[in-house]
Amino acid sequence: MIKKILSGILGLMAVVVIIGILQPAEVVIEEQYIIKEPVDKLQTRLSDDVSMAQWFSEATGRRIQTVEQENSRGKGHGRLVVDEAALSEVAASVNVHFYKPLRHYVHTNFFLTATSEGTAINTFSVLQKSGWSRFVGWIFGPGSRWTNMLGETMETIKEEAESDFVALIDGFYIERQPVIERNYLLVRSRRPFEEMNEFGKENFPRLDYFIQQERLRRFPFSTLYYDLNVDEEMADMAAAVRIDRDLQTPPEDLDIKFLRRGEVVSARHYGPVEEVVEAHRAIRQYLEENNLQFDPPFIETYEVGARDVDDPEDFVTLVEYYLFED
Repeated sequence: MIKKILSGILGLMAVVVIIGILQPAEVVIEEQYIIKEPVDKLQTRLSDDVSMAQWFSEATGRRIQTVEQENSRGKGHGRLVVDEAALSEVAASVNVHFYKPLRHYVHTNFFLTATSEGTAINTFSVLQKSGWSRFVGWIFGPGSRWTNMLGETMETIKEEAESDFVALIDGFYIERQPVIERNYLLVRSRRPFEEMNEFGKENFPRLDYFIQQERLRRFPFSTLYYDLNVDEEMADMAAAVRIDRDLQTPPEDLDIKFLRRGEVVSARHYGPVEEVVEAHRAIRQYLEENNLQFDPPFIETYEVGARDVDDPEDFVTLVEYYLFED
């Protein structure tokens, strides 16, 4: 009887090993996820190995660590490596080593593409199996388990990325979020439409000089628009820069503007400043469709501008509208 049982166990083990030998050493898994956030912001998320490790850990219940964490604190359930810390425009990749003692190595490439539905993240995962993991690891379904881990992690990223998202209009991601009060140092004036660009070029250096003299924190330059009179082709506007503390005595010809805390609807424009009007149209369409009114001034902040890069196609402009509160 015992011999029969042992023979059965040995036979079963032989079947498991034979099936394992016939399993491929690598398995390629392809998936696609849609996240409503611009490509560049998702690139930043995927390039942060510590955040990625945290997302994997939270989504899977496993303590995924970075290589640095594993080397300094002892081995956990797995480790994560971001191969390309400086991401290209539409690609990123990560390595995850997981499952002990049957170790599997997964290399996943992320390819990000802007679509009308949001940013499409196409993932190509290569699951490598070696040693005992190849012979008996197939029983645990590592391919499906990795797919589940990746899917849960991407869902965690999606929830965080879309926390402020409200609409995608003409390629612009519209966000709505509360902001704290802000202080701006500014120069305000009424100017003809044809002089609007020159007004900023004249006054931004003055603001920058004062910021340096007072050793204030440097924020990107902004333009505040109080009124645009289309009939007269005149703009009531201000060249401004945000400051991190109030000033009791602003310099001559400069003023301090306090903007209250409240809800702000915003969108980012990528490209030349002359085309930022497209982002304004998208925001105003959202406001109209949702019966919302804005409280002037509306704001353009040049997060990446002429003093940062040479090519206007690389400019990034944040457009913000404060919502009117009763």
